[in-house]
Amino acid sequence: MSDSLDTLSGLAVGVFLLVVVVRGNASQLVALAERDKAFLKWAIAVGILFYLRNIKLLSGPASELIAAAFIGLFLIAGDKIIPQVKSFWASIGG
Repeated sequence: MSDSLDTLSGLAVGVFLLVVVVRGNASQLVALAERDKAFLKWAIAVGILFYLRNIKLLSGPASELIAAAFIGLFLIAGDKIIPQVKSFWASIGG
């Protein structure tokens, strides 16, 4: 189950990046990424935890840390994330 979710999320991110490039928004994406360096650091840390989750000995603690990271993110920045998600969803016609 976990492998299929990893594959699905990888495909979703890949399709998103492909759509960004095809629509000519790659420079805007890079500019936003440079502006949001704190988020990039957080995303890299979560990515490392996802990698550590594949190690049998660390799978339980890493999964709990990932869940705690997402809960913490939404507690700290949920009021900023929700409007942006709604705006993104509306922009793709959802």
